[in-house]
Amino acid sequence: MLKSIRRFGNNLREHVPKIRCALNSLFFYYYFLKNPKRPCSDLLEFNLYIETTNFCNYKCAMCEASNGMERKRGFMDFGLYKKVIDDAADIGIRNIIPNVWGEPLLHPKFVEMVQYAKDKGFFVEFTTNGYLLDEAMGRKLLKTGVDSIIISFHGLTPEGYKRIHGVDGFHKVIGNVKAFCKMKREAGLTVPKVAVHPIITNDNFKNVHKVFPIFNGIVDDIKILSCAFHPGSNTNDLRLVRVPVQRRNPCIELFTTLAVSWDGKVGLCHRDREFKLMLGDAKEGLLKLFNSEKTRRYRRLHMFGQFDRMPVCAKCVDYNVDEDSIPSTLRRKIINGDLKNLSKNEIEFLESNGRCV
Repeated sequence: MLKSIRRFGNNLREHVPKIRCALNSLFFYYYFLKNPKRPCSDLLEFNLYIETTNFCNYKCAMCEASNGMERKRGFMDFGLYKKVIDDAADIGIRNIIPNVWGEPLLHPKFVEMVQYAKDKGFFVEFTTNGYLLDEAMGRKLLKTGVDSIIISFHGLTPEGYKRIHGVDGFHKVIGNVKAFCKMKREAGLTVPKVAVHPIITNDNFKNVHKVFPIFNGIVDDIKILSCAFHPGSNTNDLRLVRVPVQRRNPCIELFTTLAVSWDGKVGLCHRDREFKLMLGDAKEGLLKLFNSEKTRRYRRLHMFGQFDRMPVCAKCVDYNVDEDSIPSTLRRKIINGDLKNLSKNEIEFLESNGRCV
């Protein structure tokens, strides 16, 4: 019964975007009243984000980590990582995402980290810019059995790529991804699933459709998303449509995620760049922190809409709001590269947001 409800809920979230915020709110109220004692939900997946490093080899214009991160930068100790993984396994967490802020392939023991999580039975997915995904790294990762790799690729021309990512890596990354997928096919492997997730920005919206001729038939999935923005930790608003930055709905992630920084801080939100919503230290145990009084207080504040008492949350837009900010017909034309056939209303809409077609 619960699995059927979960499938129904996931289908609604995927196919009826207009109600995703309301649906997430309903799930939040459900969990708030249920008061779960373990970080494993019956309707939504629970994700543990582990910041293996917050160093990065890129300077992406829309990335909060590239715009003045105040936290000290470093690499997670392998011993600490193993403790976090062991702790997660003991309390039934199933999904591990070994990156928060930073490029995970920079960590000298990243392959071993992925392997350790896979040996413990976790589903492991991470996001990379792909610059370091060369043949040697690719072969090592294929041996780990990692489940999913997402490639951040937002500049769809060499010039646009360098402008958005701050690195002249357009052709190198394309070559790396194609070579990796070829190695995977030749080895007869079904994992990892390789996906490319460009975001629509005010810089690339005329070219974002070019991702398809580049990667079609190469990767397993291409999913075009909308650019998000958090004014508390970013100065570059690259959204195509700048909706007001103000949270209006409780955040389901207070029940479905935990984030661990490279130095062992545990927070409620993986988008909290400075870990201001820190719950404690990983040495205290994930289960204890999931049920702490501080955690319950944060959930109560969200329950009653008191986001102004949580500065990180007050100026955080629910991701679904940004995702739904572009009218569906216009979004389809952007994704299809059909900007020559915009309606008068669509042209006026873009012009009202300061965009020239």
